[in-house]
Amino acid sequence: MIKHTPIALSIFCSIFLVGSNRASAQCAFFDDFQRPDSTTVGFGWVEVESIAPEILITSFNEFSFVDVVGTGVAPASLTQSNIDTSSLVNPAVRFVWQARNGNAEATDLLQVDWRISGGAWEPLGEFDLTNTLTTLEELPLPPAALDTSIDIRFVIIVDEFQEGILLDDVGVCESVGPPDCNSNGIDDQLDIAEGTSLDANANTIPDECDECVFDVDCSNGLFCDGVEVCLVDVCQFQSPPCVVGQLCDEVGEMCMPDGLDCNSNGIGDSFDILDETSLDQNGNGVPDECDECVFDADCDDAMFCTGDESCDVDVCLVGDNPCVAGQVCNEVTDACEPDGADCNTNGIGDATDILDGFSDDLNANDVPDECDECVADGDCDDGLFCTGVETCNIDTCVAGVDPCSAGETCDEIADTCFVAIDCNSNGIHDELDITDGTSADENVNGIPDECDECVVDGDCSNGLFCDGAEFCIVDLCTNGAVPCVAGQICDEGSDICLPNGADCNANAIGDATDIAGATSDDANSNGIPDECDACVVDADCDDGAYCNGAESCDIDVCTNGAIPCDVGQLCDEEFDVCLPDGDDCNTNGVGDTFDLALGTSADLNSNGVPDECDECVVDVDCDDGLYCTGIETCNIDACEPGSGPCLAGQTCDEASDSCDPTGADCNSNGIGDTTDIAEGTSLDCDSNGVPDACDIAVGSVDDCNLNAIPDHCDLLSGESFDCNANGALDECDVAGGTSADCDTNGVPDDCQADDDGDGVIDACDLCPDTPQGLVMGEDGCPLALGPCCFFGEICIDDRLENECTVLEGTYMGDGFTCELDPDGDGVTGCEDLCPLDGAKSDPGICGCGVSDADSDSDGLVDCVDRCPNSPLGDPVNACGCSALGACAFNQGFCWDDLDESTCTLISGFYLGDGSLCDDAFTFGDFDLDGDADLADFAYFQECFDATNDGEMNWPCAAGDFDGCGNVNLADYEAFVRFLDGPIPSP
Repeated sequence: MIKHTPIALSIFCSIFLVGSNRASAQCAFFDDFQRPDSTTVGFGWVEVESIAPEILITSFNEFSFVDVVGTGVAPASLTQSNIDTSSLVNPAVRFVWQARNGNAEATDLLQVDWRISGGAWEPLGEFDLTNTLTTLEELPLPPAALDTSIDIRFVIIVDEFQEGILLDDVGVCESVGPPDCNSNGIDDQLDIAEGTSLDANANTIPDECDECVFDVDCSNGLFCDGVEVCLVDVCQFQSPPCVVGQLCDEVGEMCMPDGLDCNSNGIGDSFDILDETSLDQNGNGVPDECDECVFDADCDDAMFCTGDESCDVDVCLVGDNPCVAGQVCNEVTDACEPDGADCNTNGIGDATDILDGFSDDLNANDVPDECDECVADGDCDDGLFCTGVETCNIDTCVAGVDPCSAGETCDEIADTCFVAIDCNSNGIHDELDITDGTSADENVNGIPDECDECVVDGDCSNGLFCDGAEFCIVDLCTNGAVPCVAGQICDEGSDICLPNGADCNANAIGDATDIAGATSDDANSNGIPDECDACVVDADCDDGAYCNGAESCDIDVCTNGAIPCDVGQLCDEEFDVCLPDGDDCNTNGVGDTFDLALGTSADLNSNGVPDECDECVVDVDCDDGLYCTGIETCNIDACEPGSGPCLAGQTCDEASDSCDPTGADCNSNGIGDTTDIAEGTSLDCDSNGVPDACDIAVGSVDDCNLNAIPDHCDLLSGESFDCNANGALDECDVAGGTSADCDTNGVPDDCQADDDGDGVIDACDLCPDTPQGLVMGEDGCPLALGPCCFFGEICIDDRLENECTVLEGTYMGDGFTCELDPDGDGVTGCEDLCPLDGAKSDPGICGCGVSDADSDSDGLVDCVDRCPNSPLGDPVNACGCSALGACAFNQGFCWDDLDESTCTLISGFYLGDGSLCDDAFTFGDFDLDGDADLADFAYFQECFDATNDGEMNWPCAAGDFDGCGNVNLADYEAFVRFLDGPIPSP
C-alpha cells in the first residue's frame, strides 16, 4: 500500500522595513492573501480552519501553511488583491520559491496569474514542480499593469496532492536588476557561485543575509517555547509543548495538569470537561470516569433481590427489596415467589393471606376459604337430577347416588327414570331379553334377532338380476356384484348382458371396449375395429366422375380427388373441360373477379375490373399538359378535369406556369396585400391598407418588442403599457436598458414606489428605511464604503472598513459621508462619533444610543451601575452598590453597616458589600457544611467569571461577596480569608 504524505504549501509574506539588508527599492511587498472563499489570511493570522474537505490552512506569525491532501480536488491557491502599481515604472512580481516534494510529475505546476483588479485572470508564468532548487524569480508585468491596481494569484496544479511549495519574499517590485543583499557590489548569485558567500539552505541568498540557516540557529533553550525551526531563512516558533489543560514547568521541563487530574491523563479535570475529553453529565465538576456513578444504571449490581439501585449525584444508594410480605425473593428466576402454598395464585403465601385478613378461613383448616371446595351441602349441588344429592364433607364434595333402578335409564330433561332400549316393545330392556333368553341373538350383535334386518343371506334377496346375489353381514343386507363385464350393459327386462355401444363384429362387446382391451385392432384410430373398415386400395373408391378428380383410399376411408380446374374456373362434366367463372375481359381463361383476388390482375381504382380493361387507372393517364387547368384526375376508371392552381389574390400565368399576386404584395408571400388583409392572413391594426409586417419592415411604425404588432397598436389594445410616457413600451425600456427592472415584473423601476428615495424601489430595497444622503448600493443598502477618520479630525470618504483599519483610522460606517448628519444634531464627519444618536456625538461610557445619566449621583452612570437607585450619599463600591456590609470577629460577634476599610482596621472579617450579620457565616460555604474549605474552592473555580445579569443562582451566589452579580477576582480576594474553616463559637 502506498502511503501518502501530506504536503505543505507555505506562503511567507514579509514586510520589508527601512534598513533591512534584503530590501529592494520601490517594492510593494504584501502579507495578506485571500483564500478561495474570498476571506483574508492576514499578517499574524492564527487559526485552523477547513476551506474545503481537502484543504487545511494553519497560520501563525508571518507564515501560512496550506496542507492539501487527497486526490482529484480543486487546485489550491492564494491571492493578493488591490496592489497599487502607480509608483512603479517597470513592475515585476518577485518571489523566492522551492518545490518541496519527491513525487512530482511533469504536469504538476506552480502557476502565477495576474489581472487588473476585478478583471479576468491572465497567466504570467508557470514553473515545473519537479525542480527542487530554491530559486529567486522575477516575472515582468505587461504595460497594462502600469499605474493601476492589480491582483496576483499563486496556484498549485497537481493530479495527486502529494506535492507542495514554499514561497518567500513575495511582492510586486520595481525591476532593478540582480539583488546584492550584503552590499558588496557583487550580485548575490555570483557571490554564491564564486564561493564569496555560502548558501547552505540553497535559497539563492547568501547565508550572512539570512536570519537563520539551520534549526539550531533559532533555538532559545526554553522548553516551554517549543522547538524553534528555520523555515527558508526565518526563525519560527513551533507550537508550545503543552496543550490546553496543562501548565508548563520550565524547571522540570515537563507539562503538568492544570488543576486536579482525577483520571491521571495529564489534563486538568475542568479542562477535560470543557473540551469534552471527559463528560460531566451530573454537573459535579468531576469527570464522569472518576465518579462512583453518573446514572442509576452505573449502580446496578445485577441482583434482582436487592431492588433498583440509584445514583445520588455521584454515590450509589442501595435499592429496596422488590418483594412484599408473604413472598420470598428468588434470585435464580428474578421473581418474587409465595412463601409457602398459594392456592389462590395471588403470589402471596396462604398463611400470610389469612394472617393479614386478605382471605377468610371460616373452617379453620389453614386454607383460604376461596380455595376450599365447599362449606355446606348446597355448595356441592351440581343441579343434575341423575347424579343424585351431593353433600359437603368438611371442605370436600361427596357425589350423590343414582336415583334410577337396574334396567332403568335416567332422563335428565324430564327428571325421571325410564327403561332404555326395547326394540321389540315388550317393556324389557333388550340386553335383559337376550340375557334372560326371552329373545335370541344368533349374530351376537346385542340386538334381539326379531329386531335385526336379516340373519341369513336369503333374508336379503330382492329378485333383481342386475343387482347380483345379495348377502347378510351381521344384521344388514349388502347388494351383490353386477353380473355383466366391461363393454356390456345389464338388461333387467330380459335378465341378460348386452353390448355397450356399437358392436360391428357382433362379439357382444362394445367396439370401444374391444379396441381398449385389444380384442380388436384400430390401426387408423377411427374408433372402429379394423375388421369393420370400408376399403383397402384406391381402386375401391373410384366413382368414374371427371370433375371429382381421382379418389383414393386413406387407410380404410375413401377420399374424393382434387377438382381438376383452377380458382376462377368452373368444371364442365359433359365435355370434361374447365371454363372461366364469370366475366373474362382479358380472355385469360380466369374470371375477372378471381384475377383480382389472386393478384393476376391489378385493380388500383377498386372498380372490380382489371386495370388493363379500364379507360384510366392513375391521374397521369388523364394529364392534358396545361398548368392553369390544374391537375386532371382519374375517378375510378374515367378522367376528370383539374381545378385552377392559384389561390384568392393570385392570377394564373400559363406562359410561366406560375401564380402571380393580384395587385401589390409587400410581404412577398405571393398573395395580394388586399386579399391578405381581407382573409386575415396578414393583420392591419391601423387600417392603412398595408399589412402591419410591411409597416414595421419599412420603419414607418415601431415594433420594439418584436411581436410583429406596431407598438401603438399594442398600447391601444392594452397588451402593453408605457408607464413613464417616454414613447417606448415598458418591456422595451427594460429589455434595452433604458429603464431598470430589478424585481423582473416587467414594470420599469422609475414607475414604482421608492419610499426612502434612495433610487432602489421598495420591492428590491433590502434596506427600505435608510436615511437620506447615504451612498447606496444596487440592493438599497449603504455601500461597504464610508468615511475613515484620523486623529479625530481628518475625514476621508469612500474607504473600505478593512482598509481604514490597516491605516489605523476609525471607520464611521457603511454608506456615510464626511458631510452627512443623519441624526440631525448638527455635528458631522469625524466630530460626530455617534452619527445615528441625536443626543450624543461621543459614545462616552455607555456608547451611542444609551444615555450617560447617573440617576443616584454616586459617580457611576446607570449603564454600568448595578444599583442605579442607591440612597443618595451612601458610599458605594465599584459596582455602584452599597459599600457597607457585615464585619465578623473570631470572638463570635458581628457588626452591620461597616465599610471594608473600617472593618479591616479593627481586625474584623469583612463579609462583603451589602452583607448582613444574619448571613455572616454563609459566604464561601458552597456545600453548606458550615465552613469554607478546599471542597468549596472547587465550587468557586466552577463559578469564577459567572454572570447572570446581576442575579446569581445557588451555589454560585455563595461566592458573590461584593454583590456585583458575578464571581470575579474581587470575590476571590474575599474568599481566601475564609479558607480556615468556620469562625469558632465562644
